[in-house]
Amino acid sequence: MRSHALPSFWDAYSRLDEDVRRRARKAFRLWAENPFHPSLHFKCMDSQENIWSVRISLEHRALGVWEGDSEEEVFLKTIIPSRKATKKYLKGKKR
Repeated sequence: MRSHALPSFWDAYSRLDEDVRRRARKAFRLWAENPFHPSLHFKCMDSQENIWSVRISLEHRALGVWEGDSEEEVFLKTIIPSRKATKKYLKGKKR
């Protein structure tokens, strides 16, 4: 699986505390090996915009867009600090 992190992802990442950044790095390594590992809960959150979510911690999620014809490329968009904020973010995208 290939990924490209957008500036919005790195901006969100830089605002995380060190523990969450460590968890994000660990989740990324696992995701790169096996995106569908059960602990990651990698799933489609919005099929129209092809937005996918991967679990970083109990509360934190990374969101990405699966683009193109390739099933091997994901663009990482942002890290969301809570499940509630994830729902709010996705609701705002549908406007």
